[in-house]
Amino acid sequence: MLKIGDVSKQSGIGIEALRFYEKSGLLDKPSRTFSGYRVYEPEILERLAFIKRAQVLGFSLD
Repeated sequence: MLKIGDVSKQSGIGIEALRFYEKSGLLDKPSRTFSGYRVYEPEILERLAFIKRAQVLGFSLD
């Protein structure tokens, strides 16, 4: 399980962008710890890589 900061560092995508992707429905809502922290499965990094590639190819997030 990865915290949002770990996902941000490993993917190169900012924390605010990750939250935006979640609100926009590009990412599933992550699980949360007892303290309320977002925790992600490692597979989220593959999805984020796909989103980044799509943006490079000219696809918008709309």
